[in-house]
Amino acid sequence: MLRHGGEQVEQGERGGRRRARHKAGLPPGADRLTPREAEVWRLVARGLSNTEIAADLFVGEATVKTHVPRIMAKLGARDRI
Repeated sequence: MLRHGGEQVEQGERGGRRRARHKAGLPPGADRLTPREAEVWRLVARGLSNTEIAADLFVGEATVKTHVPRIMAKLGARDRI
């Protein structure tokens, strides 16, 4: 397995490259999330608000507001939808 442009690729039988299969349900880039970012991301994916996420994880809303844009950048997402 090789890394190409921050993404894992596998060497094909004929020498060509193909993208490594991602774990079921995880978008490309999810492997770069910290454990805490992954927790926040799962709650965002469930449709929780920043306030609800903060209460669920026992952190301040400002902490959630810090995590969300970092997660979005790592996943290459433009918005929460």
